[in-house]
Amino acid sequence: MTKEGFALKIITKKADFWRKILLLSLLVASVVFIWSLIGCPFRFLFGIPCPGCGMTRAYGSLLTGHWRDAFHWHPLFIPLPAMLALYILNPPFLRRKWVNRTFLAVLLVMSFGTYAIRMLTLFPHTDPMIYNSNAVVNKIFIFGRGLLT
Repeated sequence: MTKEGFALKIITKKADFWRKILLLSLLVASVVFIWSLIGCPFRFLFGIPCPGCGMTRAYGSLLTGHWRDAFHWHPLFIPLPAMLALYILNPPFLRRKWVNRTFLAVLLVMSFGTYAIRMLTLFPHTDPMIYNSNAVVNKIFIFGRGLLT
């Protein structure tokens, strides 16, 4: 391969890399923009809060030194991300199949157990577990019910 061909190949690889970075950046910016307009996508679509609702406000409270408020917004704001990070990092003790499955099961039970308790005790009138009556699914349901009557 000639020097010119080799240089062209390197330039092409760098251009492809920066093109991918640009596309990824545009995707992230689009998601952040849309999220800032509609809030939680799950609540926007279905009207009910997702299992992670309140997590962002919990971190905001934590950063301002309001621990009690952080626990109100989401009680798993520290253990859940720590466990997810540990699961992603895949340390040696998690590489055993039964330990990995047990760890994942504990993670899921914690998440959905906390979600169920919060839905039973806080939903639909206590923030962050407030019902969104303007949800897309609710509007479709109301529209469909109007067609039938």
